[in-house]
Amino acid sequence: MFWKIYFWFFAILTVLDIVWKVISHRFSLFNGIDLIFTIISLIALFGYAYKNRYIKPLFWKLYWPFILFWDFIIVGSYNVFYHSP
Repeated sequence: MFWKIYFWFFAILTVLDIVWKVISHRFSLFNGIDLIFTIISLIALFGYAYKNRYIKPLFWKLYWPFILFWDFIIVGSYNVFYHSP
């Protein structure tokens, strides 16, 4: 039950984030790439929460290093993209 609630909470926050970025004209290529990774992660979370397999386990084994790398890029470049003068 926890994972289902967490999935819907994360999905709603993602939609609100996208809407805010589009309305405030802050949607960029960087955000588009992040959105792709977020949607893939939401698919994984949905599958885990509802006990469904939409994509084969081999994909997730290969995807895991990419999402970790991307998260490090997001954290490392946050000041560059969001707090630049």
